[in-house]
Amino acid sequence: MKKVSFNALVRDKIPDFLESKECIVQKTILSAEDFDRALREKLIEESAEVRLALSKDALIEELADLHEVIDALLRHLSIDKGDVVAAQLKKKETKGGFENRIFVSEINFEDQNPIACYYQKNSKKYKIQDI
Repeated sequence: MKKVSFNALVRDKIPDFLESKECIVQKTILSAEDFDRALREKLIEESAEVRLALSKDALIEELADLHEVIDALLRHLSIDKGDVVAAQLKKKETKGGFENRIFVSEINFEDQNPIACYYQKNSKKYKIQDI
């Protein structure tokens, strides 16, 4: 007998499928808090799979998985999808989209520049160096 340590949130029908193939599945129903954490981890997992998709068909499949996880997170947290779309449109209006393919490699600013405060508050996300 072989064993695979899986330790991941799966779609609802996966355990039944595996059991139909004569697998023994160890599963748990997650608490609300653990489900929230697992969904957020699943977003990262599915995003990585989007990144690795090599064909258009594979990309469509992975984007569908990513959408499913987002939809599950919205339902779990009672967030209206319309509110997310409204926030997306507002952000696009104020900050733009990605149509122009702009990639910023570096930002330089003086210590007293007001923008410095933002990047210092978010120093876990942005690596700040003295130059």
